[in-house]
Amino acid sequence: MRLIILGALILTIASAFVLYSSNYDTRLFEARVAEQERAIDKARSDISVLKAERAHLGRPERIEPLARALGL
Repeated sequence: MRLIILGALILTIASAFVLYSSNYDTRLFEARVAEQERAIDKARSDISVLKAERAHLGRPERIEPLARALGL
C-alpha cells in the first residue's frame, strides 16, 4: 500500500513539473508571437508610408520641371 502511495506522489510531482514547464514554454512562445506581430504591423506601416512617398515623388507635375531643368 505504501508503494502505491509513494508511486502516486512521485507521479503527481512529475506531472506538476511537466505542467509548469509546458506553461512556461507557452508563455515564452506567446511573447515571441506578440513580438513578431508587432514587427509585422510596423513593416506594414512602413510599406504604406513608402508607397505614399513613391506616389508623391512619381507625380508627372513634379518630374516635368526637373526634367526640363536638366534639358531632357
